[in-house]
Amino acid sequence: VQDELENVEQELAKAKNEVARCSVKIGVTSDVLVGQTLTATERQRLQSAAQSVETSATNLTKADLDIAELDRQVSAISSEINGKAPLVGLSPTNMDSVGPQSQFTDLQGPAAVWSQTSQDFTSIESSLAGAQAQLDEVSNQKDPGLSTSKAKLNPVLLVSALILVGGLSLINPIISLVGAVVGAIAIALMSKRETTGQPTSGDQAGRMREAQTKVAQAQSDLAAAKIKRDNAANRVTEPLAKLGAAILTADNARSLLNQLADLAGKVADRQSLYRQLSDARETRKRLETVLDEANEELKGLLHNR
Repeated sequence: VQDELENVEQELAKAKNEVARCSVKIGVTSDVLVGQTLTATERQRLQSAAQSVETSATNLTKADLDIAELDRQVSAISSEINGKAPLVGLSPTNMDSVGPQSQFTDLQGPAAVWSQTSQDFTSIESSLAGAQAQLDEVSNQKDPGLSTSKAKLNPVLLVSALILVGGLSLINPIISLVGAVVGAIAIALMSKRETTGQPTSGDQAGRMREAQTKVAQAQSDLAAAKIKRDNAANRVTEPLAKLGAAILTADNARSLLNQLADLAGKVADRQSLYRQLSDARETRKRLETVLDEANEELKGLLHNR
């Protein structure tokens, strides 16, 4: 019996605490309820009103938690955006106008073309430098022109000079000496240096024409490659000019486009969170109104008692 009495007392204490809690919630004191009796219908209406208050309060608490979570997500993604925007040359304060993610992913193809045409231009530029160097080398080669061989002594003149000098020596040694000098001069004058004329080499002229042709072709190819490269670059850079993004090059374009696409995706996620947050706040206002109405209904029922 003592155990049962203790259990009843514990249940009674819980009931009193619950009455006190509910009294505070509905704004009445517990003494107002003392001595009150309720019919089954009145009890049902009061219980229904109290349940409405409880449900509305729970829903409002959940709405507050949802709003707090959305606020946290907005703060987290905003921190990411603020950290990544400067890496691609954008201001974090102007990110909501960055546009859809697809505009950056759609530029990946043109960026690949830009990269390829830039490589082609560099390759042709290198070929032109090589062709020009070859032309300079051919142009600087010595022209054979005219070449002169060693002088050859005429044997007939030599024999004649010796006979002359020998004959004069029989007459007079002095006259012989003079004759030797005159003979030497005559031999020098009458001896011819053998000269061979060689026109410009046909092979060299052919190499010159070939080198000039290569330079001209490389120059034409380079001009065409430049047009292709510039057109490909414009297809990528012009759509991004209004954003004020970092300067793109053929080497970094695809990487920067990936970063911009990722950033645009996060901006879209944040905008979605903003919409959810706005809806959640509107829901909270509605739930707050429902709770106020439930409280008023319960208070009205109690006031009638």
